[in-house]
Amino acid sequence: MPNHQTEIHRAILQIENPYPADDLISNYKSFLRVRDFLHAYKFNPVVFSALVEVANKSWDSTGRVNRLSLIESVKRYGFSRVENADLMDASVKEKAFQLFRKTFEEPEKVTKRQLEEVQKICSSMISTLTFGEPEEQWLCSNINLSDLIATRVLRYPGRSPIISSWTREHYYEARFRSQRPILAGWLIDEDPAYVVDTRTLFDDFEYLNQLDMRAISDYEEEKNANRVMEDELGEYLMKVTLPSPDDEEVDPDFPIYETVSLEYPTLKLSRRFYSILEDSKRKFQSQQVPIFKKLREDFSENIAITQNVTMLWAVAFSHLAMEQKTELLKLYYREETYRSFFKICVRFKMVELLRWLSQIR
Repeated sequence: MPNHQTEIHRAILQIENPYPADDLISNYKSFLRVRDFLHAYKFNPVVFSALVEVANKSWDSTGRVNRLSLIESVKRYGFSRVENADLMDASVKEKAFQLFRKTFEEPEKVTKRQLEEVQKICSSMISTLTFGEPEEQWLCSNINLSDLIATRVLRYPGRSPIISSWTREHYYEARFRSQRPILAGWLIDEDPAYVVDTRTLFDDFEYLNQLDMRAISDYEEEKNANRVMEDELGEYLMKVTLPSPDDEEVDPDFPIYETVSLEYPTLKLSRRFYSILEDSKRKFQSQQVPIFKKLREDFSENIAITQNVTMLWAVAFSHLAMEQKTELLKLYYREETYRSFFKICVRFKMVELLRWLSQIR
């Protein structure tokens, strides 16, 4: 269909917004016929199920298939429209998970340039879905493959004995120390009386300090090395670029000299859920560097507050019933934890708890 015809047809569909026939999509060829205006149709669960099925089958196809386009359409037509995706038919959810899984087990099906985008889209699609034991077990068994999989485990939206069991086994693993409240939430699911001990919080704190000090040291070393290279080889970091023949304002007889800058390193410090005392004399890439000695002193003095804040977020991230979660949150409320308490109420839309908060203040 010519571009203008496609544009016109899409406009008509957007205005009329018709309900599609159940057989609108049956294979990849029929998908291509409607791809450019599929989103103009009303949502039809039968069509959506067929679309997810086609995306799965096409992933394994040996023919020429635009898998990225298929997955983008799955998200746009279905997951971006449905208010509660977890209420979808179980078979559709399973197929969506299969797509996510295939992007890691069969990554060669898409180009390297597209792979990261495809994985992110699939991860986003299943972010609010709960699954059965096979899918949960796969997530836990493959958590080291990607940060996306780790996020799907830690932020899994429902209770899961499998993930709680995995959490107990990996609770003190170094790479998850910055996720302590989320990990604790999984233990609270099975034992609401669980409390993160202060020794664990101190260990987490010191681990993050070591990470940040190493990151700052590496950043400074690489930055200094680049500066030396530019000072010593500056004249060799120039390149000649001939002006474009289409640029009428540039004399084509004179080349343009462009400076080739060395790529500077990036500094990424740990994200923490407590305040950081920053060194006003040291600032890299708009990031303030912590005063680690003072930070340790303050952390030790305020460990009880940090423990309460940790528990507030742990309870918030847990999957307990709302009534039980509300009562537990009240236990960890202090004047010093007001800000975290308030943020939790707003983020998780806990209106009754906000009313309780207004009465005690």
